[in-house]
Amino acid sequence: MKKSGQAILILLVVVFSVMLMTGCEEEASNDRMAKLIANENRQLKRQLEKRDKEMQQQKQQLEKGIEKQTQLLEKCVQAKKILEQRSAEEISRQVQSVLGVIMEQNAKMRQETISLKKELEALKNPK
Repeated sequence: MKKSGQAILILLVVVFSVMLMTGCEEEASNDRMAKLIANENRQLKRQLEKRDKEMQQQKQQLEKGIEKQTQLLEKCVQAKKILEQRSAEEISRQVQSVLGVIMEQNAKMRQETISLKKELEALKNPK
């Protein structure tokens, strides 16, 4: 019985030792896993910070581009207004020029009509 008690005791010590080693290995494995996860988290945070900076730079570039396009649009609108005004002025000048010629010709034709009426009267009523 002494031998079986010693055997049981030895068996218990072996089982207990195996359990301790397995627990230590699990803790070491868990520590390694935690370190790997922490390391990966740091890398991901750095990547996020880098992307945030890139996005901020792109946003600033986009805002600058929009501002430039807005300024260009304003310049184009002003240039269009100036061209429309010049065009309207030129059309008005040409219309006035044509109207002047027409009015002058109209006045000559009235004088000619009056002159021809007088001649016609003179021919109808010879004295």
